[in-house]
Amino acid sequence: MKTKYIVTLLIIGILSLGACGNNEEEPNSQTTQTPDLVQPITPNPTPTPTPTTNPIPTHGAQLSLVYNADSKVALISWSESSYVDPVGYRVEKSLISESRALKNWSEVTTLASGGGNYSVQDYTEVPTNYRIVSLDDELSLSGDNGATELLVNPIQGVALFFTQNDVNATMPLNRVVTINTLVDASANVQKVIYYLDTKKIGESVVKPYFPYSFNSAAYANGNHRLDNELKIEDSSYITFYTPITTYNTNLNLSLRLGATTGVIPVIATASSKESLSGVRFYLDDMLMADVKEKNYCSNPRYGCYDSNDSYEWEWNSTAYAPKTYVLKTEVSDAGGEYLSKEITHELNNPPVITMTSPLNESVVGDTLSISGSVSDDQNATTVTIKMGDQTIYSANAKSFSATYDMRGLVEKNYAIQIKATDASNKSTTVTRTVLYKENSNLTPWRSLGKDGSVMQVGGGYLAYKESNSLVRLNLTSESESRYDLGTVHYDRYYDISFTGAIAFYGTELTFDSTIFLADDKLSKIGTGQHPVVYKNNLLWINSYYSSLYLYDLNAKSVVDVKKPSDAKYWLNWSYFLGDKNFCASANISSTPSNYDLYVYDMTSQQATRLTNTTETVETCNGIDESRVVFAEYNSAPNKLYYANLSNPSTHIQLSANLSGSAKLLDGLMAWVDGDDKYLYSLGKNESTPRQVAKDAQLREVKNGLLTYVKDSKIYLYKNGVSSEIWPYSDTHYIDGNYVYVVRGVEKLVYRIEIK
Repeated sequence: MKTKYIVTLLIIGILSLGACGNNEEEPNSQTTQTPDLVQPITPNPTPTPTPTTNPIPTHGAQLSLVYNADSKVALISWSESSYVDPVGYRVEKSLISESRALKNWSEVTTLASGGGNYSVQDYTEVPTNYRIVSLDDELSLSGDNGATELLVNPIQGVALFFTQNDVNATMPLNRVVTINTLVDASANVQKVIYYLDTKKIGESVVKPYFPYSFNSAAYANGNHRLDNELKIEDSSYITFYTPITTYNTNLNLSLRLGATTGVIPVIATASSKESLSGVRFYLDDMLMADVKEKNYCSNPRYGCYDSNDSYEWEWNSTAYAPKTYVLKTEVSDAGGEYLSKEITHELNNPPVITMTSPLNESVVGDTLSISGSVSDDQNATTVTIKMGDQTIYSANAKSFSATYDMRGLVEKNYAIQIKATDASNKSTTVTRTVLYKENSNLTPWRSLGKDGSVMQVGGGYLAYKESNSLVRLNLTSESESRYDLGTVHYDRYYDISFTGAIAFYGTELTFDSTIFLADDKLSKIGTGQHPVVYKNNLLWINSYYSSLYLYDLNAKSVVDVKKPSDAKYWLNWSYFLGDKNFCASANISSTPSNYDLYVYDMTSQQATRLTNTTETVETCNGIDESRVVFAEYNSAPNKLYYANLSNPSTHIQLSANLSGSAKLLDGLMAWVDGDDKYLYSLGKNESTPRQVAKDAQLREVKNGLLTYVKDSKIYLYKNGVSSEIWPYSDTHYIDGNYVYVVRGVEKLVYRIEIK
């Protein structure tokens, strides 16, 4: 470690030093002489010699001098980073006479070499020159532009003042001000460098005021130290110290409306460097709300947190008569500042339509019933109902009821438009879409509402998310269990068959992916992702793909299934559970495209490798008590195989051109062949695949049944026979003796018995 030398001489009334010349100029590189090139002999006469001047040699050493005008102390600094004298250094000074050519140098101090960085202080009150001499060769050290003699010459007539919007600013400084340093025109000042609390904030070369724009709001309120460092000659500076005071609360307030009718968000944005006591909202000078907390963003997982400084009051304007209202908000801070804002709003709410029937996306039979009610702040509305372009109802009323004969129409979706218009021509339109089925008496088994989100159906339970709760619905008793998710942000839910427990993975504020189990309560059972479930077992993978975790729901115990010794990592999505085994794919080499298939015996806790490839990806697609089905990708085209667990080394090819995915569950295997475009099935006791349907898309496989979609219709395949499931929806589930079909924005659930 290099030592910094500080030598203080003639200590007479030394005051605070100020900013000690943290200059940013780099010393010029040293000048070197290039030998003259040899010229060719010519018949010209010998030229007259031109006299040359050799520069005085110096040692570049980042030399600088800062004179503090308040303490009258000169600080001379240099560095050995460019030059090290083997003997040492002598600091000299010379009082400046009327003729600067006459110098009488006297020694201030000598210092040994090897210190690295040097700083020498000397008290002086009169114009003085300083220099540093190398003891080894008596050459001077130099700073920028080769300066060797550093001048201390206090400048007279330096004035510091502040302006704001072209007028003088007084203390305390508020927001953006301009710092000005007025210097006597006779002084040779090259630039002014500004420091606040000893840290450089900027510089100016614009004479004669050397202005610098300073945002005082960026600093804490209170007292600060401002230093002006004037560069008067190369490597020579003079520093002046000035105390200043800043005070900014930066209290800001704005007001806006988030809507014009109905429930109107009245949004105030307020901020200050001081604490706020809250925001008060007024309607026609009546205090309506005193909001203490900001509106924190709803999903901190993505980093938004509290970013908008907004406070909100929701004005339910439907209960107010139409007229012009004055909305006002006011705020004050701990610094004593106060602001208020107000806006006017012309209120005329459009009518509000409440529908009784039909439910949106519902199935209707031969007679369509349309009914509901209307409310309006003018209490005079006209209701018009249209089926397509045909008006089927029109009346001035607060409630409406109409029927329409659907017989003879094509079985498809129809849109009904209900429009209510008030006396001021404000209107509201509601559209309901219904699916007509001749002679149908099918009604929704349950509506989960717009906020409902179906996650899974299985094991006699339906799992769905409603607002910030996970709901488990018993399909037999129709009783519900609710789990408050709190700060948990879910990714996906899975129902666990035979137990009614629900497993899912998500994150909390720590952002760690966590496995949650909702049974008698919501609990964490591990970290990881992508849980799969079957009967009484749960399987998931850790975030590093190095382990699969097998959890027994009855025993509440977990087994860490580490990757095989010859594998790099497990594939994070290709694993399935059966009664006694599970299948999974693992990477065998450093090549990402090389995965092989393993079957894990849950009783013996042993993994058996079923494939051995070097160029393809073998992915597990399903497993039951006796078979495993797997696909081979990157093989152009992809292929599909299965193996009996009693003879896993024998692989039977099902398709030489697999299209999409394949599934195996509860004894039934299904896939789509890309060559003949057929959907195939292979049952537990079957040796030859069956053709189910051409140009079909496989959907669900469960309980020995399968569903598929073709021509915008759902079909159930059972015992070699396909039957249409009505109504159509790509979102449907098989469970027990029913197919559950979910339709529309209202999440209408139709429970259709399997015959």
